[in-house]
Amino acid sequence: DRHSTPAAVSITKRKILLARLVHHWWTARTERVSGTFDQALPVATSLASFLDQFQTARLNFSALDTLVPEDLAAHWHETVDFLRIITEQWPRLLAERYLVDPAQRRNMLLKSLKEKWEQSAPKTPVIVAGTAGSTPAIIDLLETVSKLPTGHIVLPGLDQELDEANWQQLEESH
Repeated sequence: DRHSTPAAVSITKRKILLARLVHHWWTARTERVSGTFDQALPVATSLASFLDQFQTARLNFSALDTLVPEDLAAHWHETVDFLRIITEQWPRLLAERYLVDPAQRRNMLLKSLKEKWEQSAPKTPVIVAGTAGSTPAIIDLLETVSKLPTGHIVLPGLDQELDEANWQQLEESH
């Protein structure tokens, strides 16, 4: 529930904290000239966007190290080392502050609502309108709503005039 779910780190705080980690990573490499903190800010913005996409899709960072075969160039290994900023350092930093990324918090809240409704179905109507389930967490919630005794899903752009032959040809995900 909302009270036990950590707060989301603000966009500005996340950008600054990630930029610090990026800048620190750069300066720790003595073999190259490091970038300045202001140069780390756009990199931090890109990392934050990557985090949002990765977490929204509920992907797991644990396999990152295995993505680069041992025989590839050293710069690929340096990339994986760089990504440790978001796979190791960033989660640790957030945990110390009892914060989570916004996409992660959204997933947590949607999961909590899903579980709550599965344990005790609302007596009042639950209507979901205007979404086609663009993320895994929303798809899970839609599935739960569809099974509720009072659950209704209003799909955007649903062609109710579609003939049976074309209706049968639609993929389940559609």
